[in-house]
Amino acid sequence: MVKQVYELYSLRWQMEWLFKAWKSVLDLEKVKEMKKECVECHLYGTLIAIVATQTFLFQARMYWHQKEDIQISERKALDLLQSYWHQLLLRSHMAEINLFSLLSLLRKHAKKGRRKGEETASDIVTKLEIW
Repeated sequence: MVKQVYELYSLRWQMEWLFKAWKSVLDLEKVKEMKKECVECHLYGTLIAIVATQTFLFQARMYWHQKEDIQISERKALDLLQSYWHQLLLRSHMAEINLFSLLSLLRKHAKKGRRKGEETASDIVTKLEIW
């Protein structure tokens, strides 16, 4: 029981890290003074971006886990996706999302590194039968 509480507590830190990553990657700390309506619009747009990104990342992580037993790093994937979205927006006249190439980029550049003897969040969730 004590070990399970400890493992759940370690997942708490994973959640805090995820919020910190969203704040950093999506530039949430850089909101200038503006009208209430503009702040709400910016907030809703950011939340939509988070939901869309996390939904895609969840599917991509499941895909590579089931296909090749590869774990994708959340932070590396967020950084990669941010770069990809910016490039896509800059080339909006040629806007075409190639999901297969994006999946391949995630596999190549966002693999989770494992420290010897340490469990990842996925390992803990699976072991506790939460997943």
